[in-house]
Amino acid sequence: MRVQIAAVKPSRRLESRLRGHFLPFPFPGSLSRPPARAIAITIECGIQNGSLAMFVGATLLHDELMMLPGAAYGVLMFPTAFAFIAWVVRRERAKARAARELAG
Repeated sequence: MRVQIAAVKPSRRLESRLRGHFLPFPFPGSLSRPPARAIAITIECGIQNGSLAMFVGATLLHDELMMLPGAAYGVLMFPTAFAFIAWVVRRERAKARAARELAG
């Protein structure tokens, strides 16, 4: 059995990874979760996706080649997670700074 993998532009793959981190962020917040918990849920979802993809490729599809996208995501997910965390930290610091300025 020969598997063909579709070529995807690198910018599209990066966009997909970033969406995996940033897109789930509003949903836990809309479920009236505290911001810290919403951030933790978002990061956890992004980290579990790589493991889940490798599990599905190895067990359900019985094809080691199908594990490669999950493995690539697992490796490249950490820089995008770092970017998400940096964005959240910067945003929270700006909020705290604005609150201090308003308080006097």
